[in-house]
Amino acid sequence: MFFYALTIFILVASFVRLRKTHPLIERPYRIPLTSWRLVLYVAAPPCACALVLLVFSTALTWVIALTVILITFVAWRPVQRARNRRLGFMRDRLSHLERPIVFEGHRNVALRGPFANV
Repeated sequence: MFFYALTIFILVASFVRLRKTHPLIERPYRIPLTSWRLVLYVAAPPCACALVLLVFSTALTWVIALTVILITFVAWRPVQRARNRRLGFMRDRLSHLERPIVFEGHRNVALRGPFANV
């Protein structure tokens, strides 16, 4: 439940951030609330429940979770470097597939890459 609570915080933060930074991108549906009402009605209840889960977690849960998070951060960099080295030859082969994609009605947004439409 500890990581579930952390996931809820990350999801809510990304929801609010995307709402603020990219308000004009097409979405399958829109929530007709102002930003502060969005935080109050949509973001606060799941965050409050997640906070309760974190508060009532045992000390052993905190130690294990923080150890896993620390190991993940330490191991991420070498894995990323190895991945980039291994996929480096693919970039040359796929470079002709790259094309910019710009969302209409929004400034400074462009995606590049062979799988940008996926």
